[in-house]
Amino acid sequence: MSKSILKRKLSAVSIAWTIAAFLSFLPAAAQTPTPPENDVAHVSDTASSFLQSYSKLRKRGLSGIPDQKQLTQLERFFTPSLRTLFVAAIKEQRRCIKRFPSDKPPWIEGDIFSSSFEGFDSFAIEKSIIDDEAATLIIKYTTQQKPDSANTSWQDALLLKKIGTTWHVDDMQYRGDFAFGSGFGVSLRQSLQGIPAC
Repeated sequence: MSKSILKRKLSAVSIAWTIAAFLSFLPAAAQTPTPPENDVAHVSDTASSFLQSYSKLRKRGLSGIPDQKQLTQLERFFTPSLRTLFVAAIKEQRRCIKRFPSDKPPWIEGDIFSSSFEGFDSFAIEKSIIDDEAATLIIKYTTQQKPDSANTSWQDALLLKKIGTTWHVDDMQYRGDFAFGSGFGVSLRQSLQGIPAC
């Protein structure tokens, strides 16, 4: 066999291997997981929708943990485990009211989704950190407690979890530095887990 024929055969084999490798890559490319940018958008949309719905309930008188009717309006945003904690806290709150009717029951006032007892007037998502099926959103809250006073701003962290293809609120970390804060401790979950509360 001449050297020229051998070179042509080797070249043909090389091209065939290259094409085979390229074709084998195509199915894998088609199965590439959802880009993180899509999750960022979904996480932000979920957080914004939740905080808007929650803010509306606050303006209608919600203080402390939601009652059963208010929870029904918010529970679609929550992970099943967070909803379970709210249901248990509502039950515990009722027990405390019945047992000590003259005392202030737990979780009866304040803003459970911010560090400020008085709550917030507006919010903005400053940053989203996504790690697989968990997300931490840094929320910048702003409020004006008195008409003639300057705005007060602070940051808290809203934690979300991915269940299936959707994101749900799972916890709130209170990071604001207030002399008179919301009174719910370090995080929402930690507060709701404080049973018995009276």
